[in-house]
Amino acid sequence: MSRSYGGPSDPGGALTRYDTFPPGTKSSMQRDAEAGRPLELDAIGGALLRAAERHGIAVPVAARLVSELGTPGAN
Repeated sequence: MSRSYGGPSDPGGALTRYDTFPPGTKSSMQRDAEAGRPLELDAIGGALLRAAERHGIAVPVAARLVSELGTPGAN
């Protein structure tokens, strides 16, 4: 998607960076969910879905994750 939006895209670099995270590392959203705090779902996933829609890019995995995380009892 970043090419459509004009930014650089390096999926391999991102995956390499993620592989260096220590075992047990949790995302801020996962920590929020575990603590019972509201999720920043619209700010993170919603923004991605809106940008994808503006550019006519299908993002089925992101759409499913946002849908499932936004469904009470699904997370």
